[in-house]
Amino acid sequence: MWTGGGAAALGLSGEITGEGIVRLLEGRDPESELLIRRPGGKDSIAAFDLTFRTPKSVRDLRARRGELAAQPGRSGSLSGRCGEA
Repeated sequence: MWTGGGAAALGLSGEITGEGIVRLLEGRDPESELLIRRPGGKDSIAAFDLTFRTPKSVRDLRARRGELAAQPGRSGSLSGRCGEA
């Protein structure tokens, strides 16, 4: 699902498609394919891809205590926990 201030500013909503992500990274609107930013040079950055994961030692400790089975789905979205850029 499109989420965050950038998505809202571009009027994006609903499911994200692979084609939509490619177009967005190319500087184009994911739906209309219109140019929404000037192409950058070879050193320009279109996006950051971040992955957050609990360290294995913490997961092992929680598993031994039986907490992992009691809290399914903890790997979900971080938007409510980290805020949005």
